[in-house]
Amino acid sequence: MIIVSAFALTVLAAVSVIVSWAAGVGVVETLAIVQGVATLVAIAVGSVFAFYKLEWFREFQPHLTISQEVSVRRISDEYVHIWVHVDMSNTSKVAVEIRDASFRIQHISPLTDREVATLHHDFLRKTSNVKYFPYPSLDEFDRTWNPEEFVIEPGETDTDRYEFIVGRKSTSVAVGCFFEDSSQDSDDEPPRGWGTVTVVDLD
Repeated sequence: MIIVSAFALTVLAAVSVIVSWAAGVGVVETLAIVQGVATLVAIAVGSVFAFYKLEWFREFQPHLTISQEVSVRRISDEYVHIWVHVDMSNTSKVAVEIRDASFRIQHISPLTDREVATLHHDFLRKTSNVKYFPYPSLDEFDRTWNPEEFVIEPGETDTDRYEFIVGRKSTSVAVGCFFEDSSQDSDDEPPRGWGTVTVVDLD
């Protein structure tokens, strides 16, 4: 694209010179025309290069860095309360709008040998870009926000929290969250966004 644009403008410069000579324009005027066209060529090439450079490095793509802090407390003989504090830092150069998010907690242990073997078998059957163990889900829920209700500006950090109550039969759990990128085309699959998972020992 850059080469084609530069070539086209170079041809335009040559045509301008030929037309100027044919019209009897003097050398000084012709050089001024060439200089003007050359400036246009430099500006066009620089603009196209800058566009592609920004595209290559995705400087205008939204991006969040997600971190979470998990605290655990027993609230009865049979149940445990899990509280999660999430920090969402906008590390991109554009505002990030969140409209949909999902939260889940999965049972990791204890498991029987047969259950572990089944998990490992299911894991090996997954595609290369979906490599995670399908641990049993204990609870999950979704949240939605209205347009422009939840916007994180560049360089800012916003917070959210969520919580679960699980039975004492689980000694280790995986707590995860996922915030969808609202700028993604709705037809794209799977959803694009940012998330994190924390493994927590309850005993």
